[in-house]
Amino acid sequence: MPAFTARSVELAKPDPAKRLELPDAALPGFYLVIQPSGAKSWAVRYRAIVSQGVV
Repeated sequence: MPAFTARSVELAKPDPAKRLELPDAALPGFYLVIQPSGAKSWAVRYRAIVSQGVV
């Protein structure tokens, strides 16, 4: 999927059977989440690299 624009987010349609997570091509780890109800939200997935014993 290409990078998100206001128009592409507006036109994104829900799947009535399941939640969708659409990744942004320009920003790794950034997703548009669309619920079956049509509600839209954003999510960021990241991985923290922590040395053993250090918080």
